[in-house]
Amino acid sequence: KVRVMKKFLLFAMAVMCMAVGQAQVKGDMAAGVNLNMGFGYDGDYDNMGIGAKFQYSVTDKIRVEPTFVYYFEKNYLSMTEFIVNAHYLFPMLDGKLNAYPLAGLGLVTSKVEIFGFSESESNFGLDLGGGAEYKLTDNFSLGAELKYYIAGDWNHIGLQVGVTYAF
Repeated sequence: KVRVMKKFLLFAMAVMCMAVGQAQVKGDMAAGVNLNMGFGYDGDYDNMGIGAKFQYSVTDKIRVEPTFVYYFEKNYLSMTEFIVNAHYLFPMLDGKLNAYPLAGLGLVTSKVEIFGFSESESNFGLDLGGGAEYKLTDNFSLGAELKYYIAGDWNHIGLQVGVTYAF
């Protein structure tokens, strides 16, 4: 599983490097940070994390977004998530607001550490959901997303809020 994760991360980094290289030729780009909250099936709070994302507009309506999130340790469990989402943008309010459905594929890794014992597990995952972002200025936007994650035994609803800077 560790070799699979290493291969996936190398592949993901190569894809991101190609996207950044391509982005210098065409398309809008933005980078941002976000706060993530996960909720289980029963509505109880599961976990909280922080993340970083990069957005690249393939067309005026289609955007790809690689995202990395670290979920803080809770009950001896910590998690990381690397997912690449695709957004289809619906501009509103003269372009100040974008609403979008999203779908993504990625890798979720969980690690349990208790009394010196450590165990890790990696699963490929899928997320489906929607979001909206509001442009505060030409460069700064505030956004929120609601997603359903499916990754092995780690299926939950996630809420993400964040800020992006367009360059």
